[in-house]
Amino acid sequence: MPAERILLQACRIGETAVISKQRPEHASEENTVRAGFLRFLLLGGDHSTPVHEQGVRLQGAWVAGELDLENTATVSAIHCAACIFTEPLILYRSTLPGGLLLMGSEVPGIEGDGLVTTGDVFLRDDFKAIGEVRLLGAQIGDTLDCSKGQFDGKEGNALSADRVVINGSMFLRDGFQAAGTVRLLGAQIAGNLECDAGQFDGKEGHSLVADNAVIRGGVFLGNGFQAIGELRLLGSKIGGSLTCSKGQFDGKGGYALSADGAVIKGDMYLSDGFQATGTVRLLGAQIGGNLECDAGQFDGKGGDALFADGAIIKGSVFLRDGFQAKGEVWLLGAQIGGDLTCS
Repeated sequence: MPAERILLQACRIGETAVISKQRPEHASEENTVRAGFLRFLLLGGDHSTPVHEQGVRLQGAWVAGELDLENTATVSAIHCAACIFTEPLILYRSTLPGGLLLMGSEVPGIEGDGLVTTGDVFLRDDFKAIGEVRLLGAQIGDTLDCSKGQFDGKEGNALSADRVVINGSMFLRDGFQAAGTVRLLGAQIAGNLECDAGQFDGKEGHSLVADNAVIRGGVFLGNGFQAIGELRLLGSKIGGSLTCSKGQFDGKGGYALSADGAVIKGDMYLSDGFQATGTVRLLGAQIGGNLECDAGQFDGKGGDALFADGAIIKGSVFLRDGFQAKGEVWLLGAQIGGDLTCS
């Protein structure tokens, strides 16, 4: 096949095999690469078909068949930009030394539970998944970047990354779209969780679930962020601030934002155009700085607007400058180290 000959030659000299600069719309003899052949090269080839130390890099190909790398160790990253995969990627407990780099590619799902990589995972820049992307218990050496990616769970979860360990930051921002729940239960993220301008539609379920997650940096859910379905941070630990300014949270008849028992070492911002449709719950939450709700809009839709009984806030609580609550604001037993200001 012409595309396979181009790929083979590029692997020998350490260059990218550019089949097309655009993601293909249909298969042809000129753009098709068999998944089995790609697997052979990713695993190092053989004496007659050696793979350069730069590894396998492919762009604009139609990858036909199932790429099954379960329990294998590739010689380099999976670097396939603007490619179409006809079958889900099977990456259970696989080891990818250089990362999983699928910028602009389209896949019918990824099965990557237990995946280990010392590099990045890039599912960004017009990446598209039609089917669940699973990274349960994966270990990622640097960044998980899904900026500008589209994840459609097809009536299931869009992205499942429970217990994932990320040594860098996680980016679900700048036009990221999820149709289905994004799950981060028990995740450990060494940097930030950044979701500014991301769109999360839980499709009758939760939009984002990060219960008991440990995030050593900050969490950013603002500046055009939209969540349809309850967003949960129950028992999560956040080393920086939780910033939801200019974010929109629609609980679809339930809670809009739930952070009971969360520990936030910095400030919590529900301000500057923050909108909640449904109750915001902060029962027993611990906030190391201020709780700022200036110019925030809280609509309990027949229930409580803000429920923060037992919260411990070491700084001040600001409910001022255009703050609006439709429904009760509860602070029973809360401990506030600074001021409670409702100007």
